[in-house]
Amino acid sequence: MADISHSDMDIRRIYMLWHDRMLLWAARYFSETQDCEDAVHDAFLRLLKRPSLVRDAGNGPRLEGLLRIVLRSSCLDLLKKRHEFPADDEYFGNLTGLRKEQPEESLAEKDSLDRAVAHLPDETRDILTLAYLYGYTPAEIAKLIGKKEGAVRKALQRGKKKLYALLEEEEA
Repeated sequence: MADISHSDMDIRRIYMLWHDRMLLWAARYFSETQDCEDAVHDAFLRLLKRPSLVRDAGNGPRLEGLLRIVLRSSCLDLLKKRHEFPADDEYFGNLTGLRKEQPEESLAEKDSLDRAVAHLPDETRDILTLAYLYGYTPAEIAKLIGKKEGAVRKALQRGKKKLYALLEEEEA
């Protein structure tokens, strides 16, 4: 154990705690258990290469957001290598389902928001999810996805504008 760094130990601990849940997330993309395992292992190999991301994420919902984004990327990369594409690319499930319930929010409003979010491009949906659901700052998101902070800020601005337009369009 002497040759294992502190960050490697963090990744191992996270692996033990999150492995089974990540397998379930990967099952949205793959029907074979081995494919799910491959995607989860690839995700953890990516995290081993960037231990500062894990350290910065902490232990709460921000870590879950990081794991979802990295696993999603691993799943899509594996599918692209095979020239297969998922039937349901709604990786995050219902975005509103992850939020705490608002008593005044009606079921129709939640359905409307879910449909609007589903129409956003994957990257925009990921950026909005990381910012508003998991509390990442634009600088942190930029670091996570390998973009400039200004590009992330612009994507947030455009994503919100597109989301509002989709919601207004549905109301009409």
